[in-house]
Amino acid sequence: YNFYFYLNYVFMKSFSQITQTELEKEFGINIIGGKFLPEIESFTIPSWLSHTLAYRRKSFATMRSEKAISEALIAPILMAVEEKYRDKITIFSGEALVTEELSGICDFLITKVPIAISPKSGHFVLVESKKQDLLSGVPQCVAEMYAAQILNGNDDTVYGCVSIGVEWLFIKLEGKIATIDPTIFTITEVDKILGVFGWIVGLE
Repeated sequence: YNFYFYLNYVFMKSFSQITQTELEKEFGINIIGGKFLPEIESFTIPSWLSHTLAYRRKSFATMRSEKAISEALIAPILMAVEEKYRDKITIFSGEALVTEELSGICDFLITKVPIAISPKSGHFVLVESKKQDLLSGVPQCVAEMYAAQILNGNDDTVYGCVSIGVEWLFIKLEGKIATIDPTIFTITEVDKILGVFGWIVGLE
């Protein structure tokens, strides 16, 4: 059993290494551009978040890794989302997603299960951080979204986001169509970034 599991694991596609071509040819996923976000209402920014981001943005230029960006800029924003919607969602960091064909670690995963101990079901939104190029993170994020869809056991829509800390790009996976919204939100629009997450949570 362990030997066959090991073989299966070795030949899995890694989220971090997958390409758009592989997503299209091997998994039948089409990645397109298209507007799906509505006019987003501003979200009241908690005072603690404003202070945190103002302080951490000063040292952004010295952040040398995706992990540093995740912890400094992305995590606080997601904490504000969880704080407001704690009765609807749980946010996990650094969790593994494993299917028969795909595997890897998600930077952040939101499940539509409140106060969950582990992200066993209801994978809802995946947030992937990148150091420099937003678009370079799209295939990895879409692969994670597809794995989440499989683990959910249905074709329910899954949302994703790629962020370099100061810029945020949102994606929707519906069936096998991944749509990238053309709107790129900057950290100066954190009220709108929070609003997008609020809109997604409100869809449930």
